[in-house]
Amino acid sequence: MATQDYWADSPIDRRQTPLGRWFPTLDAMIAPNDPVRFLDEVLQAVDWKDWEEKYRRQKGQPPIHPRYIAATILYGMYRGIRSSRKLEEACNYRFDFIWLVEGRHIDHTTFAKFRTRFHQALKELFKQIGRIAMALGLIRLGEVGFDATRVKANNSRFATRTAKTLEEKLQALDELFEHLSTQLNAADAEDLGTSEKTGLSDELAAVEQRRQRVQEALEQARAADEVRRRCPVWTASPTRSASGRSGS
Repeated sequence: MATQDYWADSPIDRRQTPLGRWFPTLDAMIAPNDPVRFLDEVLQAVDWKDWEEKYRRQKGQPPIHPRYIAATILYGMYRGIRSSRKLEEACNYRFDFIWLVEGRHIDHTTFAKFRTRFHQALKELFKQIGRIAMALGLIRLGEVGFDATRVKANNSRFATRTAKTLEEKLQALDELFEHLSTQLNAADAEDLGTSEKTGLSDELAAVEQRRQRVQEALEQARAADEVRRRCPVWTASPTRSASGRSGS
């Protein structure tokens, strides 16, 4: 184990609020012109009454407001995220998503169910945001340049740049939303077919148990290294090498 009196101190304590040259707030870590701020400002002005009425007023743990779930899904489309699991991961690790949901932890199941439940409402909101972006002259959004889904510029059926009327532009946004939703559904279906996990197991998630397991693994590795050091013949067997050459 390394001694602590020799090495340079850490410039920041994980358990304390960062000061000095480090950003003191999450808000300060998001640039003033970041697109996530535009999306958030639009969604703050949206009337969520119809969305809220779809929830049953039951006792127990209060649900996450639909604004934050819708915001994450739509912002994920803008950022090229095409999976509910990836959206969940972004809400835990990406500053722009953490800022958008104000630190809320939203799981992939919630995203998937929400997209099914509010598909039409999400589509209308998607078109509304695109329409506002066009009105404000935000070219990237106005041209439907949603990350990698920029579908070959002028000859794309999703391109609003060549559309002559507002109705044509809204139709292009409508088609683009369905296209992106199809990609999300396909990605979610693929995720259901795999048992791959990105997090730690319940056993390893407990700090003390994890430390003990790590220590045991280190000791086993050191013991194996010591055996190999004392018995180098184990690492390079002449007999095996000879047999390997004769069989080639």
